[in-house]
Amino acid sequence: MNNKALFSFFLEKDNQIVLDAYKMEIYIPSEYFESSDDKEIAYIYGAKMQTLGIFYFKIFTNEKSTGKLHLLNMPVDLDINVYDFTEKSLKLEGDDEEKYHVFTYSKDDIILDNLNIIASASSVVKLIKMVNLGKLPSSVAYEEIPGLYHNAMAISRSNLNAQSVLLEITIAELCRLKKNPLTTFRMFAGKNNYTKDDFKIVNIRDIPKLSSTFTALIFERVHDAIVASVNMNRENVKEKVSPLEKNIKY
Repeated sequence: MNNKALFSFFLEKDNQIVLDAYKMEIYIPSEYFESSDDKEIAYIYGAKMQTLGIFYFKIFTNEKSTGKLHLLNMPVDLDINVYDFTEKSLKLEGDDEEKYHVFTYSKDDIILDNLNIIASASSVVKLIKMVNLGKLPSSVAYEEIPGLYHNAMAISRSNLNAQSVLLEITIAELCRLKKNPLTTFRMFAGKNNYTKDDFKIVNIRDIPKLSSTFTALIFERVHDAIVASVNMNRENVKEKVSPLEKNIKY
């Protein structure tokens, strides 16, 4: 479902967005609220929450409804009103189970106080954090990911001063075959019997341990690196040899 169709659940009144459904729940990964340079994608201030507009939400049509899950796919900063929220462990779509901040809204609640969007590079930075953390919702198709960067830059009127091919290389390396994370999804994308449900985005810090024993051991997370390296050795995994490793050996 595209974003235009999603707005059938909302009304615009006096430059505000109002819920036109029985109930709505917005799901924001709790990790987004961690105060760190590489993780903070959302934060609560007063009676509002600011977050990147890429998240799951569920619409309930009546009291007995179990709700229908949707994905908002707008790479811009949104300042959303907060009325009530709880923290729950959930498994949404094809994503792994994790903790979410669940924000609840009732019919006629004001979701956005203002439809005007302030152009800021922060939305692009948050998108980069989201992708690098491996937190981009699995409902986003593989071929749509590069477009998110370009849309975010266009809306925010900012520029990363990086060639698109560099972004695409990063995405291609982060997207892995779900059944075998050692293999990049780009080797299978577009081929028969492979869909968006067959790939997942991994944390950029996991790339070294998925590449080779050498790169794993010279990077951070030493404990994880040792475990991954031992498993590679036991399973006789064919490893890539980096130019640096060749120079050290020979």
